[in-house]
Amino acid sequence: SIFVHNHDLMGKEHFQYSKIAVPAEDQEQAHHLWALGYTPSAIYDKLTMGKNVSYQPEAIGKILSSVNREQRAHSAKKLVEWGLERSSVDSYYFAYHCCPVTNSLQRIFWASPEHIKRVQKYGKVLMLDATHGTNLFSMQLIFVTMINEYGKSTVGGYGLLLEETTEAWAWFLEQLKCS
Repeated sequence: SIFVHNHDLMGKEHFQYSKIAVPAEDQEQAHHLWALGYTPSAIYDKLTMGKNVSYQPEAIGKILSSVNREQRAHSAKKLVEWGLERSSVDSYYFAYHCCPVTNSLQRIFWASPEHIKRVQKYGKVLMLDATHGTNLFSMQLIFVTMINEYGKSTVGGYGLLLEETTEAWAWFLEQLKCS
């Protein structure tokens, strides 16, 4: 059932979703917006803006899930290539770990030469903070921070962990120690 609605008069809880499939041109646009870094909710808003139709949000999720897997694998490969290049050209410390069964990226750690100096100088007390769900890989982004001589926080390295397990944290801390 397709109908006209007014966003200013009705809340989203009153919308009825169409039973029609997402057209091919909207699927293409969804892929393009996803590649540009739009979130699924922003893509949904763009696809339905100004139209007399409201797709089921799950339909957009299904379209993006295949792209998401492909893009995540491609981006993980690019991230590892970037890290290996930085380690050979710019003296970055870079380490990664892939699952031996699926070969999917599980953990990554990197620190620039400046980060390494900071850890050596101020690293008696470290703060580790993880953000969840803020990146393409759906991994926790870890910041290693410490306090410098001016009482300001400063970054000493970064990491991505797929899971917050004892094994993953031990690996992360070992990489920090090796850097």
